[in-house]
Amino acid sequence: MAVTQEGIDITLPAAADLSTYQHRLMLVDDNGRGTLALGSGTIGVGILQNKPAAINRGAAIRVAGVSKYIGGAGQNERGLVTSNTEGMGVATTTAGAAIWGQSIVGTSSSLDVGQMLMMFFRY
Repeated sequence: MAVTQEGIDITLPAAADLSTYQHRLMLVDDNGRGTLALGSGTIGVGILQNKPAAINRGAAIRVAGVSKYIGGAGQNERGLVTSNTEGMGVATTTAGAAIWGQSIVGTSSSLDVGQMLMMFFRY
């Protein structure tokens, strides 16, 4: 089932070439740039919506609403989503994990595209 993709986006300078990371989970680095999330330990900023091909190019990041995301494994609807070490969304029930949102369209395997309602908190 497709869900309307509506939300609030911000633009940050890209920390690197992110052209192959569209719909991956993102953080803000120490220089105020958008960078790929590398695990479940840090609360994220959002999900990359475009494909900035060089450092300092504008990275459109969805910070609220509904967004597509790249799954790192199968994910059921209603499951809570955190980041794996490659910025992909994966299920979690681990205490203290940073949550990006709740899956509303699940994924069947790694690299499958799902959709989530974004909400940021710790499990």
